Amino acid sequence: MVETLLLIVLFTIFGSVASLVGGGMLLAKEKFTKKNSIYFVGFAAGALLGTVFFDFLPEILEYGTDSVTFTMPLLGIVAFFILENLLRWHHHHAGKEVHTFNYTITIGDSIHNLIDGIVIAAAFLVNAPLGIATSIAVFFHEIPQEIGDFGVLLRGGWSRTKVISYNILSALVSIAGAVATFFYASPSPGLTANLIAFTAGIFIYIAGVDLIPEIHHEKRTAGIMLAFTIFLLLGIAVIYGVTQVLPE
Repeated sequence: MVETLLLIVLFTIFGSVASLVGGGMLLAKEKFTKKNSIYFVGFAAGALLGTVFFDFLPEILEYGTDSVTFTMPLLGIVAFFILENLLRWHHHHAGKEVHTFNYTITIGDSIHNLIDGIVIAAAFLVNAPLGIATSIAVFFHEIPQEIGDFGVLLRGGWSRTKVISYNILSALVSIAGAVATFFYASPSPGLTANLIAFTAGIFIYIAGVDLIPEIHHEKRTAGIMLAFTIFLLLGIAVIYGVTQVLPE
């Protein structure tokens, strides 16, 4: 049992924490990333939408019920609408200018990482080869999303150190999910489906309300609009490709 727990922790770190390497590469070129941050915003929005429609929804349809499929995403959207307005109120009264989407993205990512940890641990409880394969799939699923997120967080006003710190803390949530799953056995498919559906609503909200409208704050030239659209579609295409090659 100890060996299984050790494998779960090590491969959860590989699957969720190591995937931050893509975003870390962007931070090494901070000036370039900030200058082109609007395109990373488009990529991140596309990656989030791609994750919802090519990864989350098929999972929900497989394990969930009709009430889960339609109700939990709606709850995710409403919950993050309320959360973001509370954050805006707090920052307005505190005189801070950091974009609130920095926090909504980080919270949404944390819930996603929690699910990743649960999925990896549940796979290892079946057998080690399935756990390793699942960890590899999680790793490659996470990289494109993290690349987009790092660019967005820099655009939102966070320093390079803060971006790294918050993303590491967010990724470590996956370990908590994995360890809890190991000790309390694999969660029911219904619980996992509810978590995934709720996170789907969060991702739809962040992409549609926070990220895509950022293009309206840019100088509206045909070139910028076209490039933003291309990066949006690229984010969707990359997630689609990853889900086809490495389905979880």
